[in-house]
Amino acid sequence: MKDISNLIQPSIDKSEIMGAAVAILQDGQIVYTGGFGQTTIAGHGIPITDKTLFVYGSIAKNVCAALIMRLVE
Repeated sequence: MKDISNLIQPSIDKSEIMGAAVAILQDGQIVYTGGFGQTTIAGHGIPITDKTLFVYGSIAKNVCAALIMRLVE
């Protein structure tokens, strides 16, 4: 799963994203969970883990767009 870090960490280093919580499933089973980055760009953020809670609004637009595109298909 080191490849996951190689995909995410460069975006964090370039300040493109603050961080991410990741889960990978295979055959309906969780095979990997992890967190990258911090909860804020300020120096007082806490590390993101697989248990970090995010503000609902920060992902609602992405989920809505994906659902709309599924309808389009």
